[in-house]
Amino acid sequence: MSGLSARDRDIIAQACVETGITDFIDRDHSVFSGGQRQRVKLALALAQDTPVHLLDEPTTFLDPAHAISVLELVRKQARAGKTVVVVLHDLMLAGQYSDTMVVMNNGEVIARGTPKEALRKDILAAAYGIDVEIWDDPFSAAPVIVSRGVLKG
Repeated sequence: MSGLSARDRDIIAQACVETGITDFIDRDHSVFSGGQRQRVKLALALAQDTPVHLLDEPTTFLDPAHAISVLELVRKQARAGKTVVVVLHDLMLAGQYSDTMVVMNNGEVIARGTPKEALRKDILAAAYGIDVEIWDDPFSAAPVIVSRGVLKG
């Protein structure tokens, strides 16, 4: 890390702490699990300290606890004033951790709005060909989505 300023080193150290990679930062990356690699990639993105983060499936390879930790960290970035765009196919996590959602099908936007506006039965049928029940979550504004299968036809 020679040539880096003290501020750069602080940002890198903070990114490592926030993503939980400090215990294996000096290990050979070829032995990392998929989840560890994913967290390292997120740490690298955070260490850039940019005003915008574009994250494509940041929870891939992560167990549920680490996936939630990553999304809480991403939400923290957004609350700190960063613009964060996340692509997620896990509809429950997307709804739970998004302020605004865009649902697309074949490159076309078919819904945009709050999770409650974007995650509706008709929209999910059109976007993904799935039959779902949508329930209100008594603890958050995000809907609970219960799969009932793939639509025929």
